[in-house]
Amino acid sequence: MSLNLSHFSRPSLTSEDLAAARGLFPGDAGVRLEMPQLRAPDDRQDFPHFWFYSLLAAPFVRLAHAIGGNPISGFAVLNVVLLLGVAALLVSRASVAVALFVVAGPILWWIDKAHTEVFTLALLTVALLFLRSAPWWSIVALGAAATQNPPIGVAMGIAVALALYNVGWRDRRVWIATAVGVAVAALHPLYYHARLAVWTGLFQSVDYHWPSIRELITVPFDPNLGIFVHDPIVAIVMVIAFAEAVTRPTRARFDATDSAIVLIAVLFLVSFTQTTNFNSGGTPDPSRYGLWLIPFVVPILGGIPAAARWPRALAAASVVWCVWAFPPDLPDQNLRPTTLAADLWTRWPEIDNPIAEIFAERIAGHESARMGTGADAPWPASCGAHDTPGFCKQKDAVCYANKVGNAYRFVSAPSSPAWRIGVTRTTPARLPQPGMLTITQTAEPRLPMAFWQEEGWSYPERLTVPTTDVYAREWRWIAESARAGVMTSAPVTARLKIAARAFNKSRRLKVAIGGMEVATLLVAESRAEYQTPPFEVPEGTSFITLESLDGAEPPVTGDPRRLSVAVFHMELVAEKK
Repeated sequence: MSLNLSHFSRPSLTSEDLAAARGLFPGDAGVRLEMPQLRAPDDRQDFPHFWFYSLLAAPFVRLAHAIGGNPISGFAVLNVVLLLGVAALLVSRASVAVALFVVAGPILWWIDKAHTEVFTLALLTVALLFLRSAPWWSIVALGAAATQNPPIGVAMGIAVALALYNVGWRDRRVWIATAVGVAVAALHPLYYHARLAVWTGLFQSVDYHWPSIRELITVPFDPNLGIFVHDPIVAIVMVIAFAEAVTRPTRARFDATDSAIVLIAVLFLVSFTQTTNFNSGGTPDPSRYGLWLIPFVVPILGGIPAAARWPRALAAASVVWCVWAFPPDLPDQNLRPTTLAADLWTRWPEIDNPIAEIFAERIAGHESARMGTGADAPWPASCGAHDTPGFCKQKDAVCYANKVGNAYRFVSAPSSPAWRIGVTRTTPARLPQPGMLTITQTAEPRLPMAFWQEEGWSYPERLTVPTTDVYAREWRWIAESARAGVMTSAPVTARLKIAARAFNKSRRLKVAIGGMEVATLLVAESRAEYQTPPFEVPEGTSFITLESLDGAEPPVTGDPRRLSVAVFHMELVAEKK
């Protein structure tokens, strides 16, 4: 879109534009640009995300393209400009500490990406900064943010009501700001309705329902997705500042502006729950929606005396933490549990009963989960068979069995309507459900075993066209190396079958377990299946390492990743010793 806009063309893409885009973004990223549900009658392709952010980036994208650079770098320049502008505002109107909490926080990971997160965070920060002193700027900022995320339009309405209440209806600045904010926010629905007869390109991403408490607290506090779990220092700062504000002898009264801030926060929490994809990608772990909550540090710290030293000390600690935890080159990650979540689920499962989508996808390591009736699902051998309560046997029930001592305590697993519909099994339960990693055991009785991906894997890429080869549908690239975890309750002898292809040239792929080499495979450029000799897998947890002995290289298209081998499928064929 931005390339088109930079040449004063329409943001929608022709078939020729799509072909060119696939050249710039190879693999899954290019294929996913084709969305039949957003193809207009003129056969041009529109996209779920509105073009306003792309329009702002267009001058930088054109410059990057003109000098032979990656067009994505144009978005990175815009992101830096936005964050520098917000930092300057915060330093002049709040404090250096507040500026650091916002612009040097988790948003660092998104700074070099063509995502709207920096744009949204910057405008929400401006809106909350001026809400009390100059609400007309808040109205304009929220209207602009609503072009990418329509629920923010409701927040704009709250800001308008607050401005009318605080400064009166005769103030022309309020009406001018309202006209500008509404006009800008209306671009999104009017464009999609004119082009596609729908009010938003995000219509397939919304799951209208009444949220559960667990859904409401997921984005801020979930052990996998919670923004305040991944950025704990800003959470501590908010708690301290709030406690100080309510216990200060000279504390200010809770007024209309405070009420508006609370309403906007509640609005955001509710809007987060209406997504069809809680456990989305495009993040190093925390939910991208959580970034909307970071700007609330601005009003919360607004009442702290300027001479206070503790915010500055914690801001410095926060910068160190976030530079380490959210470097831009950290890989996308949403398909394995965080260390905290894994420990809770293993040792104290009753403490955390996450949304079922999060648990299923992060344990399985892929997003194509399926749910059956439960009638054909045996208990794992290490758990033994246990009676299941009636509420877990009902149609479409999803339950957790949390181990407490030597027994199990069953609880309903919270889940959204869209996820339950999406995972309902439409094929007989006995048909195999292929995944990227599988285990085959040749002896009976079968042992409790598990096989999962660890670090080093890029995001999953998928074909969007039908194919009879189930293992050609999904793959993940590795750079120089990647690991897979194996757990077995007893020692086994195993062979590893790998379906893979190399990037640009044949590459040697070294397979090792626990530091001991198993085999070196010569992987060709075209997809083929390879098999290792038998090797020993000890009891407990081990790690299989795949290492490209011929290194990795970035694509000439500007894809920021380094690629060596794409792995389509790995099968661990195990037999008892």
